[in-house]
Amino acid sequence: MEAKFFPYNNTLLRIRCSSKAHLMMKRKPDVIVAMHTRHHRSSSDESSSLIHKDNWFDRLAINHLSKCVQDATGLRNSKSGYESLVEAATVASQKFDPIQQRQLVIQALHTTLPNFIFSFTKMLPPSKFTRQVFAAFTTLFFAWLIGPSQVRESEVNGRKEKNVVYFKKCRF
Repeated sequence: MEAKFFPYNNTLLRIRCSSKAHLMMKRKPDVIVAMHTRHHRSSSDESSSLIHKDNWFDRLAINHLSKCVQDATGLRNSKSGYESLVEAATVASQKFDPIQQRQLVIQALHTTLPNFIFSFTKMLPPSKFTRQVFAAFTTLFFAWLIGPSQVRESEVNGRKEKNVVYFKKCRF
């Protein structure tokens, strides 16, 4: 199991991948705690045969993120589409230490997403509403990166809310 810390805002949001991996923002300023364990799947597992059919928005988002990662790292590749993004991320993970990788990812994300999105997420106070909006936003606008997902219910401070993003197999 790996645990990493990333700067972000203080909203509580959980993203679960299978039953063994998840990303959880703690209620501490500027901290995301990410934990991931490998889950071995058999070839007959339904999620291992998942094929993504990218639409025009998916292709646009993938190409843009790939270009931003390549710009941040200064390392170019000749591939296109999703393969280009995977290649850019793979090369970055091989050429840079974890601290540098974190800085490059933050740089690439700030280039990829408009600044108003980051400002907006920091302005909103932690609440049931914001957690549910972020979960719904993730399933709608990041399927190109994480694959098909759905919002599920969890308990926060003894109350149920739909703030968990679940996906059987993370595409990226």
